[in-house]
Amino acid sequence: GEPDNSLILMRLGQTMGRIGEFDDSISLIKESYTKAINRKSKFKVKETDIKYILSKVPKTVGYYIWLKIYNSDKSLENEYIKNLYQEAYEFTLEGFKALNEDNHAEEYIDYQNNLVFYLTEINKIQDTEENRKLIREKLIAIEDGYKSPEDIDATILDTLLSSYYMLEDIDKCRIYSQLLKTKIFKKSYAFDDSEALDMLELADKVNDLVTKE
Repeated sequence: GEPDNSLILMRLGQTMGRIGEFDDSISLIKESYTKAINRKSKFKVKETDIKYILSKVPKTVGYYIWLKIYNSDKSLENEYIKNLYQEAYEFTLEGFKALNEDNHAEEYIDYQNNLVFYLTEINKIQDTEENRKLIREKLIAIEDGYKSPEDIDATILDTLLSSYYMLEDIDKCRIYSQLLKTKIFKKSYAFDDSEALDMLELADKVNDLVTKE
């Protein structure tokens, strides 16, 4: 059977995710989280490793759920996509609860960013006032984490822009589309160029909205 060890399960799950076996990856990582919470492992797992699993694993699960959607070669039904994003949101939220904002400032923003992303994708499919309110609260929490908008990295700018675009907040869109474009033109990002192109596409789309006003 599978190793009854939260750390090994997490590593296995990450490996499966890297080779694109997303369903196996998600279920192994979820299992590692459950075992870590229940402190259940045949071999002793260090408390630092347990803490690591509890704070990192939920975000990883959300990420692999997103990759599963992003890399699907068939067109998925909206309802199915919405449910997957809902699952990503709820599981990521578990890890977020394990964080202490003061000790994990960067991680805290990372989590908020992912949560906002999932909520925004859900809201694109099923727009509710409750979701919008939650998204706004999280956007403000992200913005409050920076001394100045210039300090925000491209990935998080992309989320802010996408969410404010959905909320039709023209002023915020104006600020973040410029900042995002600047970062991309300066090649100030740590991801694939294909993602950078997607971001530029969004910035241009947003500019159309902004200039119409």
